Amino acid sequence: MKRAWQALVLVFVLAIPGIAQDKTKVSDLAWMAGDWSATVGANTADRSCSEPVGESMMCMMRVIADGKVVWLEFSVLRAMADGVVLDTRFFSGDAQPAQPISNELRLKHATGSVWTFENPNGTQPKSETITRDGPRAMSAHADLIDSHGKASSIDSKWQRVH
Repeated sequence: MKRAWQALVLVFVLAIPGIAQDKTKVSDLAWMAGDWSATVGANTADRSCSEPVGESMMCMMRVIADGKVVWLEFSVLRAMADGVVLDTRFFSGDAQPAQPISNELRLKHATGSVWTFENPNGTQPKSETITRDGPRAMSAHADLIDSHGKASSIDSKWQRVH
């Protein structure tokens, strides 16, 4: 379940407006600033994202299951010479580092309202696609491959809270 939530959150953070990678700026993410919520089964995820500053933007997330915080993440989206990178650090519900400790995803393709990202160094998640459904909603799809090579996916719908 933790890996599915990791993918869900990473997909959310990676919603970059539909322009080519070499022209994408972190400041294009200004529409994401604020609070968001998703429900998957009986669990909820809350995310708060800052306004972008200096081609950097941060987001914090928590996952709540059965009334308890079970997962935390701190993500920074930043501009690099070769494109936009998302660095995410993972923590257990009691704020201890959790596996994978960190993850780096790179924008692979962006057109219209659909953005695809790839993990060049790992499998959790392997790829992620996010569709901007409007100013207050987005849909996400993440492809995962576990340590045994078994593929799975997770879909989610996010709503702006504030």
